Amino acid sequence: MRFWLHWARGVESEAEFWREKLNSTDVEIAEWIRTGSIRWNHDGQGICDYVQRWRDWDTEHNKLESMRILNAGSGPLTPTYQDCEIEFSGDRRIMVRVPVDSADALGRYYASIIDSLQLAPLSRPPMPCPVEELWRCYPANYFAVTHMVNALDHSYDPMAGLRHLLHVTAPGGYVLLRHAENEGVPGGFRFGLHQWAFTVDSQGRFIIWNPSGRIDATEALKEVAVVEAELRTHPSGNVSDTKYVWVDMKKL
Repeated sequence: MRFWLHWARGVESEAEFWREKLNSTDVEIAEWIRTGSIRWNHDGQGICDYVQRWRDWDTEHNKLESMRILNAGSGPLTPTYQDCEIEFSGDRRIMVRVPVDSADALGRYYASIIDSLQLAPLSRPPMPCPVEELWRCYPANYFAVTHMVNALDHSYDPMAGLRHLLHVTAPGGYVLLRHAENEGVPGGFRFGLHQWAFTVDSQGRFIIWNPSGRIDATEALKEVAVVEAELRTHPSGNVSDTKYVWVDMKKL
């Protein structure tokens, strides 16, 4: 309850941040409104490799028409699809337009802001759905890939969020987490929605922590997922002293 209350107090500041950004002359936002195009993940076309792996895991049942990606904790700048070149049979490859669903706990705020600013983007606002409640919003085993970038550490219960990300991911599918390391530390875990810090220990284990405790997520999820975690350089190339926590979870 304490973490939820702290999270709820930070919602208004997060919404105000996006109101100012959406009301700015930001080139990226203008392009998104005009075309629906947005760089929404750090993997780029590499996210298609995970879709391919899901298909290869069970080609009999994992059909092309069942390929779906979830962009959880999306923020308001939502994509609508991801074009992927998929190996179909033998060496035959076809281009598949994979639908991307977006969900965010602040979805209603974003829809209200977009409406009040009289913006008309081509893509829909995200479904108003916290990561902790994905099970209410989507069927089990629904997505080939679920993805979060710099958002799970904004949640009030990241372990519950992880379990529900896995719940809506199909067996053989992937949960991809891309987060700045220890993002909650500079603000003392009190700034906005940042109540948690993520890191990877010397044994390659994905660690979630704050002053109240430490969770070995790799160990906690070992019965339901294979977890691979590493620290990488910041993908933007602009933040030289910040590492990125790069986690791939394959659902068993």
